[in-house]
Amino acid sequence: MAKHRVLSGAVSVNEEPALQVDDTFSEAERVELSAFRYAVDDEKSLGVLDLLVAWALHVRKIGADRAKPASDRDVWGAHDLVAAMFLRSFLAVCLEELPQPLHGKVAEQVARHDERFKSMTRPDDERLLEQVAGEDLSAKPWWWHRVPDSGPIAEELRG
Repeated sequence: MAKHRVLSGAVSVNEEPALQVDDTFSEAERVELSAFRYAVDDEKSLGVLDLLVAWALHVRKIGADRAKPASDRDVWGAHDLVAAMFLRSFLAVCLEELPQPLHGKVAEQVARHDERFKSMTRPDDERLLEQVAGEDLSAKPWWWHRVPDSGPIAEELRG
């Protein structure tokens, strides 16, 4: 896998779809945050606020799907969980680069969504996610070692 890095450089705040974030961040903080981006590849990067919103939305979707049957065509599967783990990892890289007090404010928001994720998951003692990801996850952060405690993703992982 290619090395990824946080890019620093101003991006117009109007280009940030993450402006849907509530009033947690002032306009000046949003402008400052827009300078911190995760380079997915040579052509695509994601801003901190984009990643924060994406993580929040993924956690919400994974949680909501737990109450749905696997036959529902709109539910997510195990590969979607892997995608969510990558987003959370990208967010972690960006978070490390943020200066205070922005780091603290973003970390507080991330922690809120992390707690929700933890509340609807269990430890992946069987290393089921590793089978889907196709790689050794032993050195990965905690979120790579949790799986939904119920629902279609859990069923797919066990199946």
